[in-house]
Amino acid sequence: MIADGWRGEGAILFGGSGFTGGAVLRLFPELVSVGRTAPDAPNRHVHVPALNQLAALDGVSFDRVILCTGTSRHVELMRNSGDDGVRFHVQPTIDVVQALRGRSLRSVVRLSTVLLYDDALGTHPVTEESPIDPTRNRYLQSQHDGERAAEALQEIAPIATLRLCNLYGPSRAERTDLIHQTIEQLKRTGRASIRNRAPERDFVFVDDAARAIGALSLAEQRGVFVLGSGVATSCGRIADLLAAESACPITSLEEPVDGIASIRVNSAKLRAATGWSPLYSIEEGLRKTWREWDATRN
Repeated sequence: MIADGWRGEGAILFGGSGFTGGAVLRLFPELVSVGRTAPDAPNRHVHVPALNQLAALDGVSFDRVILCTGTSRHVELMRNSGDDGVRFHVQPTIDVVQALRGRSLRSVVRLSTVLLYDDALGTHPVTEESPIDPTRNRYLQSQHDGERAAEALQEIAPIATLRLCNLYGPSRAERTDLIHQTIEQLKRTGRASIRNRAPERDFVFVDDAARAIGALSLAEQRGVFVLGSGVATSCGRIADLLAAESACPITSLEEPVDGIASIRVNSAKLRAATGWSPLYSIEEGLRKTWREWDATRN
């Protein structure tokens, strides 16, 4: 892989206090964290009052930028009638790229989501060329608006957008996705329930995603890339694996669920540009997540 041996020299990262950004920092210890909140990772951190006020970076040598800003709490954002979507997914790219326009940046990597794809509009696995439907809710619209802002800023810096599938792994922060909520229930009560066994998702262990983000930064690409394992795993399979690992019962409520029934990603474009491929199977990743959960929280 193109990033093998790279420690993050010459790069800065915004959003290091989040789940994905924290994983990237821990994997690349020379990456410099930038933002208002210092991350848990031991990387050097530069405090800035806002994303468009970056004078504190004047003495920092870098030509690569990684933007892990945003929120994965898409259910809350769908229901919010305010401007949180713009604040999380549009404005950070505009503010940072405009504030750094005097520098000769070799790459900017920002994050988006594969939830933009609608399984009613195309076939699987999805690629960068598969049809999207961002109008379904506010969360997706804001992610798409962020991608369009990145396109408009390509004259200032080369920007690559990475559409992420379902990431998981040990996490200090509370998360609303299936794996993390199920583990939280198991740890708290010794049992858990899921809404439905049928939906299928493409799950990637967060360390594998961090490797891809670092590799894409080094690859100096433009445009959209998708990140996924290439395997669709059902919620029922996740429940069975966690039940076996924890020796605790997990039941299905068999509730009706909305949204995409199944999604699987073809990351051939990303592999061709970076040499990336996942190291963790879903079995290995869930085992590592379960066994390291308590240590991560302490």
